[in-house]
Amino acid sequence: MATTPYSTTVIDSDQSHYRGALPSITLETWTDNREDDLEALSQILKLTAFFDYTRRYVVTNTGPFDLTGIRVTDTHGDLSINCHGVTTLAPGASLACEATFNADCGPQLKTSTVTASTQDGYAVSDTDPNNYWGSLPGICG
Repeated sequence: MATTPYSTTVIDSDQSHYRGALPSITLETWTDNREDDLEALSQILKLTAFFDYTRRYVVTNTGPFDLTGIRVTDTHGDLSINCHGVTTLAPGASLACEATFNADCGPQLKTSTVTASTQDGYAVSDTDPNNYWGSLPGICG
């Protein structure tokens, strides 16, 4: 409310609303082009131990802001994850990364993680399990 130089009172209102939005990111993994999230031994992915396999990582920017410094890591040893030099994703964009690993014996319950941040430093991350059972008759069950 204010008074004009002519002694008239004026009133204005604005019923606008603000709904905040947060940055977000998702990560999904597949091993040998098969789902590797399952942990139950009856459903876990079965791999032949000591053979090489490819793990695929798909990172998606599910928020409304550009994300930078994208980094994918995996608890399966010293993997060299190839994201083809891409470290920035626009809103709605996805990135496919790959790594090759040698399957170990027995149950392997591993986790992949993606981290990134917005231009103003707001950090986001996501994890995805990648589990398998490595076996080789006569060597490991």
